[in-house]
Parts: sequence; structure tokens; C-alpha cells
Amino acid sequence: KLTNDSDIPFKILYVKSSCGCTKVHYEKNSLKKGETTTISVVFNTDEPGEFERSIDVYANIKESPIELSFSGIGINKN
Repeated sequence: KLTNDSDIPFKILYVKSSCGCTKVHYEKNSLKKGETTTISVVFNTDEPGEFERSIDVYANIKESPIELSFSGIGINKN
């Protein structure tokens, strides 16, 4: 979840994933003070084992982009 705790509106300009196998979805791209949105990330892999990926959230703030990292263990679907 991403919450705007500043006094200015927070605007998600776009989100870039680290690879084509990572899909990103979010409900709101403009947040007033106190508003929250959830950024959902789905990683599809054909390779079992550990993985680590990231997404970059580009926004209307000087700290942009914000890197969000995630990791997990892929399992064989068979």
C-alpha cells in the first residue's frame, strides 16, 4: 500500500517493471493527503527457485523514482 502523508497531491506518473514477466496494477494515480492506493505486482516465471525483482514508481516528487523490491520462490506448476 502507498499512502500520501504530505500536504501536496501525490501523482503516480507511471510505473516501470524490471522485466516483461512482471505486471503492475494500481487503482488510483492521484492521492490527496491521507489517501491510500494498493500497488499489486504479479511475477510470472517458468523457472522454479528464488527470485528478486523490482518496480520503479515515477511520481511528482523530487525523490522519484521510488524503487520497490520484492522477492519470492517460484514453484513448478507440474
